[in-house]
Amino acid sequence: MPIETRATFLLNCILLFAVILEPFIFNILRLGNTANPPPVALFETASSSCELDLGVVVLIMGVFTLALADEEKLLVPASMTRQLRLEAVIWFVSSGVFLISAVPIFGRSMSVATW
Repeated sequence: MPIETRATFLLNCILLFAVILEPFIFNILRLGNTANPPPVALFETASSSCELDLGVVVLIMGVFTLALADEEKLLVPASMTRQLRLEAVIWFVSSGVFLISAVPIFGRSMSVATW
């Protein structure tokens, strides 16, 4: 980002933390292929955590893209602002999909352990 405000600095720190968490969550999900898999509840938690994490990452990317499209700050050529706003909308919609998919719609009663 060519500008650094308190808000962009905080969002950047949150983004870096979320990116750091992703490999750890992925490794928990990968444990299902081992001979001694962990309990199903851990997979449910890791799956929701992964979706929340990706939702936060994509949401922050949308905010950064929208910040670049600010016409008053002249960070990009005027011809690119419309394209950047469209990309920000795509980031926000994608974030919504990730965040909605993190909601445990079926709850524990439909988990693999009860089948």
